[in-house]
Amino acid sequence: MDDKIKKALRVMIFSGLLLLLPSICAADAGLPMIVWVWPAMIVAMIPIIAIETIIFKHALNAPYVKTTWAVSVANVVSTMVGYPLSWFLLLGVQILTPGGSSGFGTATLWERIASVTAGAAWLAPHESELYWMVPVAAMVGLIPAFLISVYLEAFLVGLFFVCERGRTIIRISSNANLVTYLLLEGILVLCLVFRAFG
Repeated sequence: MDDKIKKALRVMIFSGLLLLLPSICAADAGLPMIVWVWPAMIVAMIPIIAIETIIFKHALNAPYVKTTWAVSVANVVSTMVGYPLSWFLLLGVQILTPGGSSGFGTATLWERIASVTAGAAWLAPHESELYWMVPVAAMVGLIPAFLISVYLEAFLVGLFFVCERGRTIIRISSNANLVTYLLLEGILVLCLVFRAFG
């Protein structure tokens, strides 16, 4: 196994352990975004399930109770498994890219953008910049989460509606997740504006 991949795996495992033992984390160690975003995703699950149930119900012309149950199971799994998976993928990318461990700095606009984009999983410890870095990193982090949610939820809802498997269920899942993820991104934009100008 390549040394860079071994190092990335060690850091990801260590990072996962740090999440279980937050009291040992130093203040200058940066900010693991999963600690902020994952609880918010869990809270947002109820309105997301409601919105996606309506979209799936109309697209599948299916009974309300069965659709609610299918969408609920799919969203619980995608939130509890899919989001952490997307965070670990982002962390792996961060470790393997230049500036991933320490960030690119915040001296120029381009350095700020690069720092938050490449370091969206675990923000560098720029305390004075966190007011805008946290919402932007969360927005970046929702991109892989969206892709995982589309396919994972399509698969899981497809288990309930066997006749609708394939492209149809993926298209419906894409539409449902596009609506809910755009709402989440919109909320983050509002947070960014409020924190920057509030």
